Amino acid sequence: MQASLRAIALASLLVSFCWIGAAQIVQGSLEITVTDPTGAVIPGASVAAKHMQTGLERKTITDEQGRARLTSLPAGVYDVTIFSEGFKIVQQAFQVKPGSTTQQTV
Repeated sequence: MQASLRAIALASLLVSFCWIGAAQIVQGSLEITVTDPTGAVIPGASVAAKHMQTGLERKTITDEQGRARLTSLPAGVYDVTIFSEGFKIVQQAFQVKPGSTTQQTV
């Protein structure tokens, strides 16, 4: 009887760990490099990403290499808007996949 209870407890514990592990891989990251028409990077550009289904919005600013990185984003399609003084506003959709980083140059 005790062996059966131990087996049930062990099986429940293993299922719990599998569930927790699966639940943690529903997010991804978005890394965008912002450049001008000549290919030079644009530091200080504003980047806003809005999840098309949920409306969740995250914002950041490009670093000195023109990169913007948004992490821990729920998977899905994002409408990304990029703005920098003196340049036209760029709006583009990007797919964020679970457990990976989507990299784009705009």
